[in-house]
Amino acid sequence: MHHNLRNTLFPIHIIVDMFIILLITISFIFAFNQFSSNPTIQLTAIVCLAIFWSLFYNPFRLILRIPFEKNWINDAYDAEDVIDNMAVALSPILDKTDAYIIIKKYLQNMLQIKNIDCYLLSVDQPDVFILIDSSIQNSINTYHPLPDYLRENKHILEINKIEHSIWKTISGISIHPSSTIIPLFCAGTLDGFIICGQKISGSSYSIKDLRLFNTIQKQALLVLDRIRPYGKIKKDFELNQKKLYETEKQLARSEKIASMANLLQEYNHEIRTPLGVIMGKIEDLLEDYESDKAIQDKGNTMMFHADRIRDIVDTTLRLSQPKKRNEFPVNINEIIKESIHLLPPDGIDLQLSLESHLNVLCDIDDMQTVFLNLIKNAKEAMENGGILSIKSFDRINESESLVVIEVSDTGIGISSDKIEQIWEPFVSRHVTKGRGLGLSIVFRIIREHMGNISVSSIETTGTTFTITLPVLKT
Repeated sequence: MHHNLRNTLFPIHIIVDMFIILLITISFIFAFNQFSSNPTIQLTAIVCLAIFWSLFYNPFRLILRIPFEKNWINDAYDAEDVIDNMAVALSPILDKTDAYIIIKKYLQNMLQIKNIDCYLLSVDQPDVFILIDSSIQNSINTYHPLPDYLRENKHILEINKIEHSIWKTISGISIHPSSTIIPLFCAGTLDGFIICGQKISGSSYSIKDLRLFNTIQKQALLVLDRIRPYGKIKKDFELNQKKLYETEKQLARSEKIASMANLLQEYNHEIRTPLGVIMGKIEDLLEDYESDKAIQDKGNTMMFHADRIRDIVDTTLRLSQPKKRNEFPVNINEIIKESIHLLPPDGIDLQLSLESHLNVLCDIDDMQTVFLNLIKNAKEAMENGGILSIKSFDRINESESLVVIEVSDTGIGISSDKIEQIWEPFVSRHVTKGRGLGLSIVFRIIREHMGNISVSSIETTGTTFTITLPVLKT
């Protein structure tokens, strides 16, 4: 009967407030009557009491409230009401993080818990549980002993009731000894866990509290199973949005290159004709003055630079008029090795990590052009030596099999304000010290092969180019 009486009392803060108001009233009545013969002292006493209670009302209220909570109403709440209200709050929720936060809020308010930590399995990193709804950034790996223990045992974990040797094994994170951990499961796997810390009253969790935790665990299972399809739809939508954005960006870049390439094509014809005349006259001059060393030196210099102009013209034509591709099945590693043989990175530490059986359908000459350009750029970025790393491996992306090639250097890097411009003709020359056409051609070749190329770079640290190509379907 005494236990039932404790659960049907008014909330303790109302009782404490009523008691303090009564005490304040008595103190003012006492001061008023005690000093009624001297109005000045009476007024002074009343003013002093008013100041005293304005300063010490809240501290005095807490001093009285906490011991009462600790010793009188440890579990004075209606568990059914808590579950019903929580169910109503969770019914419209379609996001796991929001569901965890609602459960945390109800537990904290009803049980007066000092601190609750919610760990949720990350969507982006499926091997990590991340701390949510907290100013502190923290995470726990899925292979940590604590998640392993929760997966194996599945029940509510009371820290103060497990053997010390077991706790030493599964711990490694800061948890109060009186804490209780609620593991939450979805589709048979551990979706997350809620660490309920110490109560404000300092008391242990009662049998009633543990029953509430068990009920919440079962209710959360239903909620998380209901949310799971929406979570997948949301993830797919966000992924498709990202892919659409990347596709639009790649398309805009391709259109810009194509537009500039068409302009170059018009001017190439205008350049080629007078250039042919100039080169012919230089050859005539060299033949006529074969014995004149000064004219020979100047003529050869002029011919060298005329050849460079012709080379630029031919290269820009590659942008404006993509050649007909001759595609063959090939192991991409063979092209990488041949490119290294043609352009050996002398004075640079070469690190290769090439997985076997990475077959693609490609134009071998075109793909060799890609790797030669990237190796050349890496060498130019590391004039004083460094590390050139080339990796190849396979990857499954949204049920699509891809071959991935990463070309990394430890060179000067590319500034953030230039990194988006490096694919544009005549822009990358500031980075690679070349004519600024190589990366534009690389980009176009990869796109023609239904692949993608991206770049990441940190100034003074290095640059990584990542190429993805479809795996050859057999």
